[in-house]
Amino acid sequence: MKTIKLKTSILITIIMLISIKGFSYNNAFRFTITGNGYSDETIIRMLDGATENFDGSYDAWKLFSPNPNVPSIYSRVSPGQELAINSLPEYASDKSIALFANVPVTGYYTVTIQEVYPLMSNYKISLTDLSSNVHYQIVGDTSITFFLTAQQEFPTFNFNISTAVLVSTIDETCSGSNNGVLSITKLGNLNWEYQIIDNNGVTVEDGLAYAETITYAGLASGNYLTRITSFGIVEEQSFTINPAPFHSADFDLNSDTLLLSEGAMLGIINNSVNATAYFWDFGDGTTSSANNPTHAYFAEGLYNVKLVAYNNNCSKELEKTVVVINDQMLSTSVNETENQDNQLLALGQNRFKVVAKSAEPKIITLYNLEGKVVFKEVFNTNQYQFSLSEYHKGLYVLTVVTTTERKNLLQVKLMN
Repeated sequence: MKTIKLKTSILITIIMLISIKGFSYNNAFRFTITGNGYSDETIIRMLDGATENFDGSYDAWKLFSPNPNVPSIYSRVSPGQELAINSLPEYASDKSIALFANVPVTGYYTVTIQEVYPLMSNYKISLTDLSSNVHYQIVGDTSITFFLTAQQEFPTFNFNISTAVLVSTIDETCSGSNNGVLSITKLGNLNWEYQIIDNNGVTVEDGLAYAETITYAGLASGNYLTRITSFGIVEEQSFTINPAPFHSADFDLNSDTLLLSEGAMLGIINNSVNATAYFWDFGDGTTSSANNPTHAYFAEGLYNVKLVAYNNNCSKELEKTVVVINDQMLSTSVNETENQDNQLLALGQNRFKVVAKSAEPKIITLYNLEGKVVFKEVFNTNQYQFSLSEYHKGLYVLTVVTTTERKNLLQVKLMN
């Protein structure tokens, strides 16, 4: 009982001493170790103007009890320079301060952490048991019981000071690009865990950081939560990746089939949204940057009309196909064949049937617009079925002629 009264008297003296020396009314903590029937205290505070060395105006040397049964707790500037009051700077980065405990007898000891003056909002604190590497976040006055082995002059705990995590973002740069960027910084800390959680509670990333700053890219626009864990201290911050302005590439053609006899003039209606510049490729080696261009084709064929719509450094693309027909060179109806009783029937799903009046041998040939033979068969009946499903989309010319006189029975155009 006498020892407890003595410690209370020492504590009152310490509080009076630090009050006289310009004590700040924030960030002051008293650590009390109790066990083996005795107790001891030390004080750590963060004070503007203090240093990590001994400060004559702020710090106090440790006075140890002559009773070997009394445990003691203290911080240290260097061996032989133990402190009962340790004033430290107001840190702008994470810091761990070693606390030493002289433990006279192996057994259970209780460490109580009290806020002499409250912790500022930009700090969070924890205590680490160095023997087990277990961390305890301290929120308000806290008491923790440890089983400690008898020891002298060894660091037993770390008092961890965590500064506010720094979060910065880069918004999505292009509509739908999902390329938002998050940067997280823990100044002074090279070993911490982080999680990135989306607005649906799904963990997007869960990792370990071995540097002060980590950067995570590839975030879709939306609201997120980042959870940082370090030395048992958990800090959460919300952040938002804003979407880029929506923009799209879209256009309509006045026709997807053009006739050379009519000038094969392509007209375009540009339906793009929020685009600031355009690049058109008409598939025949010519281009344009007009908003709603027109273009004339001079040769039959299949042409891919491609639009690239820009918004700053962002681009969207759309492509459509145009068929240009030299209708002056091709027969276009059954009426132009020598025998109108021969016909082509569409069966659906790109399947067709040739019906011929005569059962004499006939040659059926399919040409593409370049004049190349796609397939050629001889059939001896008055019917022949075929499918275009396996061929490229486009325009084809089908002919049916007799094998002997090469009489033209049927010539038609087919669109696949």
